[in-house]
Amino acid sequence: MRVTEEEPTWFWGLRVWWAWFWRYLLIVVILSALVGGGIGAIGALIGLASDTTASIGGGAGFLVGIIFMPFVFKRLMTKGFGKYRLAVVHK
Repeated sequence: MRVTEEEPTWFWGLRVWWAWFWRYLLIVVILSALVGGGIGAIGALIGLASDTTASIGGGAGFLVGIIFMPFVFKRLMTKGFGKYRLAVVHK
């Protein structure tokens, strides 16, 4: 298979960004809500202040986002964009 490199355009940059962004946002929002809800429930059960629980939940949500970002990006690299796909090419 012959690979031809095409010049990146703003349109394709936006299209790739959007494909990554909505998947990332969907996964992170759901997982962060689950993690934050679990931390909030545990914090309430053991009597932690709501500010403390919110801080811990926010930090956990941030970590979920950081941890899952590469997984979403790797998944995006296997997805096609019409007749194109995202690839890593040796310089």
